[in-house]
Amino acid sequence: MLVFQKAVALLLMPAGLVWLSLIIACWLMRARREKYIVGTILVVFTLMGNSWIGFWAIRSLESPFVGIDPLVVHEPYDAILVLSGGSSLTPAGNPQLGAPGDRIRLGAALYQANLARILVASGSGIEGFTPMRELGAETTKLWQQLGVPSEMIVELPGPRNTREEVLAYRELIRERGWSRVGLVTSAWHLRRVLALCEQNDLVVDPLPADFVSNPATAWFLWLVPTIDGLYGTQRAMWEYAGSFIGR
Repeated sequence: MLVFQKAVALLLMPAGLVWLSLIIACWLMRARREKYIVGTILVVFTLMGNSWIGFWAIRSLESPFVGIDPLVVHEPYDAILVLSGGSSLTPAGNPQLGAPGDRIRLGAALYQANLARILVASGSGIEGFTPMRELGAETTKLWQQLGVPSEMIVELPGPRNTREEVLAYRELIRERGWSRVGLVTSAWHLRRVLALCEQNDLVVDPLPADFVSNPATAWFLWLVPTIDGLYGTQRAMWEYAGSFIGR
């Protein structure tokens, strides 16, 4: 009965309803040539949205960093760079931890563990794409709420994407003379960031946060597309596309 209830619940979710509708459309069109078009859409949607494919896609990005424990290091970093994207806003306009908020939490945890002398918060919104926000300022405010003194935080406003952040980090490191630097971002984002760092002669230690590739169990219902499956596939495709164009 519990399995049946779960199955019904999945099929009544938005992704499940679309999947079920495509199956019904294929059956209704079984005597018409259009069934091949609908059938192709059904197959693509099934592959893109099921949890097994989503897990595999995002895991392909995170696997090189699974064995890294950021809180197990032998000496403090001169600075730890935390990429933007970890915050969101409440309806009242106050910053809060967003979906990748573990980036911000890990930065604060590294400082509290005496592993970071300075934390760097960076990033600004992209005009015309999102509401104009100072992402670095949002991160700073959240760190202060977590007990990080303001004098231990360096804000780096301006960069609007990962490539611009890396270039700004390079200039800041040269200006401050830091030699040992760590970089915090989501584990699924690190591969692209490190490639950009290498292209721009920036040497940093990867400090992964926000792992999302929890193993998908061998449960037949995971064939039904879900928001989690679609998220994993879309996230991976976005990262690979970003790597391809160098952003």
